[in-house]
Amino acid sequence: MKSNYKIGDRIGIWGYETDVPILDIIQIGDTFEYKVCLADEIEWITDDDIADKIDEDKPTVYPVQIKSTLMSARDRGRIDEIIKALKFLEDDKMICYADEIEFLKKIRSW
Repeated sequence: MKSNYKIGDRIGIWGYETDVPILDIIQIGDTFEYKVCLADEIEWITDDDIADKIDEDKPTVYPVQIKSTLMSARDRGRIDEIIKALKFLEDDKMICYADEIEFLKKIRSW
């Protein structure tokens, strides 16, 4: 049996969130559960909780993107410094922060 979704897919959740990435998937018997972050908490949801899959070809517009002109050069500089620190930690401690770095790069481009 195969899941309708894969890790990284962006989904909408009934009555809750409209754009949430799937972080992990586990199969329990004939059903699948999906690990997502809702309201800053990790939750496991089922197919019944999922309203729809977000079309990957259509760019998602976040409310923050609408206000993108409000990010100052100082804020962008702070993000650059955090990215440099994470890259240094990767080299020094052999820990991968690729997801965090990509997230920060997306924020910086807003």
